[in-house]
Amino acid sequence: MRMFQSIENTLRKPYLLFYSVLMFFTPLIFGGGTNEIYEFPKIFFLYYFGIFIIFFFISDVILKPVRIKRPHPLVVLFLLLTVISTLFSSHFYTSFFGYYSRFYDGLLSYLILFGLYFVGINKLEESDFEKILKIAIFTILPISFLGLSQYFSGVERVYSTIGQPNWLAQYLGMLLPLVLYMIFAEGSKKFKIWLAVYILGFYCLWVTYSTSGITSFFIGFLILILNIREDKKEIQNFGPKLISVFLVTFFIVFLNLGMFKDKLNDAFLDLKNQVSFTGKSYTETSNNKVIVSAGADNVYKVSDPGFIRLNLWKSTLNLIFSDPKIFFIGSGPETFPYVFQKFRGSILNYSSEWDFVFNKPHNYYLEIWSESGIFSLLSFITILYLVLKKSPAFLVPSFCVFMVSNFFGWPVVPTGLLFCFLICGISDFGSISFPSYGVKKERETAKCYRNSKTRRIVLIPLWFFYFFIVYRLSFFFSADKDYKKSLELIKRDSYDSALYYADRAVFRNPLEPSYYRGRAKVRSAFLVHNDDVISVKKDIFDDLKKAEELNPENLVTVRNSIPIYYLLAVKDFYAEPGENNADEKYAEIVKDFFARVKHKYWNDAGVISSVAKYEKKLGLEKEFEESKLRISKLRPDLLEWHESFR
Repeated sequence: MRMFQSIENTLRKPYLLFYSVLMFFTPLIFGGGTNEIYEFPKIFFLYYFGIFIIFFFISDVILKPVRIKRPHPLVVLFLLLTVISTLFSSHFYTSFFGYYSRFYDGLLSYLILFGLYFVGINKLEESDFEKILKIAIFTILPISFLGLSQYFSGVERVYSTIGQPNWLAQYLGMLLPLVLYMIFAEGSKKFKIWLAVYILGFYCLWVTYSTSGITSFFIGFLILILNIREDKKEIQNFGPKLISVFLVTFFIVFLNLGMFKDKLNDAFLDLKNQVSFTGKSYTETSNNKVIVSAGADNVYKVSDPGFIRLNLWKSTLNLIFSDPKIFFIGSGPETFPYVFQKFRGSILNYSSEWDFVFNKPHNYYLEIWSESGIFSLLSFITILYLVLKKSPAFLVPSFCVFMVSNFFGWPVVPTGLLFCFLICGISDFGSISFPSYGVKKERETAKCYRNSKTRRIVLIPLWFFYFFIVYRLSFFFSADKDYKKSLELIKRDSYDSALYYADRAVFRNPLEPSYYRGRAKVRSAFLVHNDDVISVKKDIFDDLKKAEELNPENLVTVRNSIPIYYLLAVKDFYAEPGENNADEKYAEIVKDFFARVKHKYWNDAGVISSVAKYEKKLGLEKEFEESKLRISKLRPDLLEWHESFR
């Protein structure tokens, strides 16, 4: 009976229902047949449902005018600075929608989160916040069940519904301190329930083997214990509960050391042999280790994730201080991968991710600074400071986990939404009311809205605009589904169907370079299945040019275009490739493209190696020797073992 009463009360409070649905389902959603199956569906769920909540609130205010609370000035300032950075962005499309294929952290996601924050501080009561928070906590159960099923089926580092171990660790790390608080604060009857939730959640967190996420959680754990220690007299059975939590935590850690066992061994080796001497320059990679020589006598042994982050941070700082525009207003949200390449440190060629495209600096604070400028960073840090200062003690650990983990990573859709919601719950931070309306203004407002026709006239265009936004956004989502389907069909040799879906993807989102490059890839299959090779090559070349025109700084597009350009330069696909089998029309075009790519990304061994592979196939001996010479300076051991130089 109480359950039905609770459901009835929830239905009577629409905002409680809306936020409950949003907080529960956002971290659980994945799949959807898109190219990226985790972040992409989540962000579109946030778009569709988040915008609905915002428009529902606007309609509510129109129908029932009330005094509303102002958002905190610093939150408004951070949003305005992001808008300014977007307007002056090096690539507006990316800054507005976000980096393909995630789309989170673009201006649109910030606008929606700001709208949800604004609605939350005006419509959610303290009791609503507590209920929604518990609903968010219970997402731990399905997420952990899936994560542990991955672990016991052989997945080395679990990712569950979040999509990546570090992201999962950050999300669970923010929620688990709240579970611990419930363990200590609730009575003995609920102790076993909350302890079971903690066991599942921490077990899943641990087997992510995310150093940053787990470290952040333990910092939050310590802060929580220190905060509640002062009130332990008021907490029933504080000592036994604390011992139970410690024992459970210890046994999960001890019985599942996994890859951390190797990391501990590596740490002892690093301390023992921090610097050794050799006369040879080389690099070896194994078990997340990298041995680097700068080309002389010193060989440094470091943990690979730490090595990558440290040098990424150095290169990012070089980027930030290279230009006053970037220093003050940034290059634009989510444009880091486009502007970073010029400042990519050559020593990163010795990491295990030497041939990766670095699309994040692996430090959210440096990311904000490089993409939105110093004032955005200062406003964000000030927000975090005030949040910690104004938060109730039980929320402080979750915010600390968010802050610390972002020093080594970045927020994603579930953690960004959770952070936004937690801020809504801090009444002292957000509840700054508008000045009181005068009696005359209140009467005029009431008189205006007494007329039902007026209300209908205002609401009709408002909701028409909502459906228009959803309709346009659906084009972006369906375009990605079409793109994914075209790539799947080409693997099944269904060439005509693959081209049909590739065409649809381009039609539905003509601003995304990946779809043009994807269509060029599909069309390249027709080179050996179509008699009219000339027209096919023209269409492929037009798509590749269009992809580059839309975003000439996108290294992902460039690298994936290299093998397709190679196909343009081949005359007869049934003959041996080489200098005597070159298509005269495209040979010089391809040579020019390869030269431009090597010149632009001269410091990236992965790019040079990719180009060298096809220079060798085309018989471009002079160009191939130039690539080998460059590799000998960037990372000489590649000449011994990499397939491009065999």
